Amino acid sequence: MGEKQTTNLEKSEALLGYILSKLYEQGLRRLTITSDEFLQFDQQIDGDLILDVACWMQNEGLIYARLDYRTNRRARLRPIKYLRLDDLQLSSKGIHVLRHVKSQRTLIDFEPNGDASRASVDGYTKLGAAVGGLLGGVIKSVS
Repeated sequence: MGEKQTTNLEKSEALLGYILSKLYEQGLRRLTITSDEFLQFDQQIDGDLILDVACWMQNEGLIYARLDYRTNRRARLRPIKYLRLDDLQLSSKGIHVLRHVKSQRTLIDFEPNGDASRASVDGYTKLGAAVGGLLGGVIKSVS
């Protein structure tokens, strides 16, 4: 049997967790994440998926970022080596969600102790899934 194929949702959850853990380390300081950092995280990373995840995070109110559709559309036409996410910052909702997830203590620690490359992709995926599940649960309870 071969390796289990990773779904796009799992890749998205891992990226969500990766970005949030980097922001968690920074507190409220603005952060730029370059393509080199994403490529260290995953050599097969898809630049379109990175932009889609960042846009989703912004649309859900987890982060503030200098992202807009036109910029992202132009970025999609370039190789990943030119990809940068500039001026990322946690929103109050993002902080609240991270504190809630961290308080559950059902996840492995998502703080990479200053070195994001040491944290596992599995840990990032669990963090991303927990955040997505929390946001989905809130929406379900409201409707």
